[in-house]
Amino acid sequence: MNVPFLAVSVSVSDWIILGGSSRGSSVTWPNIVKFIRESKGKTGAIIFIDELDKCHHDSNWNSFLRSEIFSLTDSRAPLGLRDSDDDDLPELSIQEVESFLAHKTMIIGGAAFQGIWEEQSAPRMGFNPDSHQAHSTELSDLARFLPRELVNRFSSEIIVLPRLARTDYEHMIDSFAENLSDIWRKRFLELGYEGLDLAVRHQKGVRYAEEILMATIVSERGGMDNFVREKAPEEVPEESSDEDDDSIFVF
Repeated sequence: MNVPFLAVSVSVSDWIILGGSSRGSSVTWPNIVKFIRESKGKTGAIIFIDELDKCHHDSNWNSFLRSEIFSLTDSRAPLGLRDSDDDDLPELSIQEVESFLAHKTMIIGGAAFQGIWEEQSAPRMGFNPDSHQAHSTELSDLARFLPRELVNRFSSEIIVLPRLARTDYEHMIDSFAENLSDIWRKRFLELGYEGLDLAVRHQKGVRYAEEILMATIVSERGGMDNFVREKAPEEVPEESSDEDDDSIFVF
């Protein structure tokens, strides 16, 4: 759509509520305000709230978290909002933020809802097993995993992403390998394609790339350690100066 896109910092699992401990990260709502300020000259923007299914637990933290998500989906800036420099926002600035949210922002929510797929894939039991095909997901299905008041804030249109096919895994492996250095790429591709059938059967998803990368590092790091030990000089020169130090460090 060629518009600014904000996703990572508004994931539920990474959301930092107002007044909460930043734990090395910045509070989420000031990041949203900063994003809107940087996007105000654009025709619109998209905010993607990921991992929505993780906000259904009953706890004080989730109560405040849901309240801030409600404010975002209602195009309201929460009370006591400050900017990323911890300064008070002027009233005009808050009005601009809320106007942009109401008229120029598309908010998309995403989640795995693994329970729904497990229920639909489980075999039917009983004297009259139901052999009908799995029905399309509806808001009532999501309401079993999310607060109804949150579900109703989104459109009835639900986009269901299909499970990854073998060609999807192949594309993922090839794309991932393009961003690796030469020292890792060959082994990564070898391991990736060796375990491809198992990954498809076990529905590993995008985690498969991370799994293969770790296996690649373990495999190649062992080979590099052996190489360094074999090639290391047996004796170190007694005299050396800092000015003419041409040592090679291997990390």
